[in-house]
Amino acid sequence: MSKNLLISAADRRLLQQSEYMHLSPEHEKLIVYLDKEYRKDEVPEGILAQFRFHHDWVEQAKKEWRLFPGKAYLNREIAYPGGKRCEICDTNLPKNVVHVINNKNQREMYIGLDCEGNVLNGSVVVGRNLSIEEQARYEKFVLEHEKVIALIDHPYSRDSMFELSKVLKLKEDSFRKKAKLLLRQYLKTGKLSQREIQQLLETSDALRAKIDAQNRRYNDDRPGLNEALRNRLEKNQPEDVKVIVRLVQNDDGYLKTDAASRILDEQFLNEYAKRVRQTGGIGSSLDASCTQSARINLSAPTLDGRILLSFPSRDVIQEMGFQKVMLLRRR
Repeated sequence: MSKNLLISAADRRLLQQSEYMHLSPEHEKLIVYLDKEYRKDEVPEGILAQFRFHHDWVEQAKKEWRLFPGKAYLNREIAYPGGKRCEICDTNLPKNVVHVINNKNQREMYIGLDCEGNVLNGSVVVGRNLSIEEQARYEKFVLEHEKVIALIDHPYSRDSMFELSKVLKLKEDSFRKKAKLLLRQYLKTGKLSQREIQQLLETSDALRAKIDAQNRRYNDDRPGLNEALRNRLEKNQPEDVKVIVRLVQNDDGYLKTDAASRILDEQFLNEYAKRVRQTGGIGSSLDASCTQSARINLSAPTLDGRILLSFPSRDVIQEMGFQKVMLLRRR
C-alpha cells in the first residue's frame, strides 16, 4: 500500500462488503470514500482524521466473515471457472477458491485461499470486539485521550535502548493495566473520571522520565540487554530468552553473571572481548588457581569510569580469547 493512499485496495473492498460499516450512522458519510481509490491529499482533514480508525473497521469487518456458528459458511469450489478475481486482494483466482456467504446479511464473496487464511480462520491479530455504540465511544476516547491509548498500545519499554529493571517494568505494567481498566469502564458506561486520567498521565510521565534518564546514562559499553542483542537471542536462542530477560530485570537491568553465562551469541562475546582488549582489566591477574566456579568480572570504561560484566568461570573467558585476564575485586 502506498503511504499516500487513504486506505489499501484490499481493505477498501472488504469494508464495502461490511455490515458494520453500513449499520453505523457515524460511518454513512465515510462510505463514499470507499467507492474508489483516494489519496490522502484528496480528502478533507476531518475525513482523513476519521480514517485513522480504519484498521479497527477492518477488524470488525473480518469478524463478520469468520467461520463461527451462525456467522458464515463457505463452499470450496475446485472446478471454479476462470475470469474472476479475488474480491479482497483483487488477484486472479486459481481453481481452488473459497465461496463464502455472510449469514447475517447474505452478502457473498469469492476469495482465494490466502485471503481465506487472513480473514476467516482468525489468524489475523484480533482487535477489540465492540458493539457499534462501544466502537463510537472508543473512537471518541482515542481522539480525546491519545496519551492513554499510546500507553496501552505502545508501552515506553518498547522504545527503551535496554531491558528495564524489574521495578520499572512492574510500574509500567501497573500503569497499562490502569489505562485498560479506565478504557473498559468508559466503553461500558460512557463515564470517565478526568481526575483518574490526569493522575495516570502524571505518574506515567514520571516513569517515562526515569526510563529516558536510564537510557541517557547507558551506552553501548553498559552491560545491559540491548534491543539488537535481544532480537538475535529471540532468533537463535528462543528457549533461553525468557530466563535471560528475567535475570536481567532482577539485576536492576544489568547483564550479570547468571544471565551473561547463558548467552551463546558470538557477536556479543566478540564485541565485549574487543573492548576488554582495548582497555585492560582492573585489579590483580587471574592465575591458574582460579576454579571453574570462580566469578570473573571484566571491566570497560563508561562516563563514571567503569562498568562490570561477570562471567561464571575461566573457561568462558578463555573462550573469548584471553589467556590472562584481570580479576576485579568485589567490594
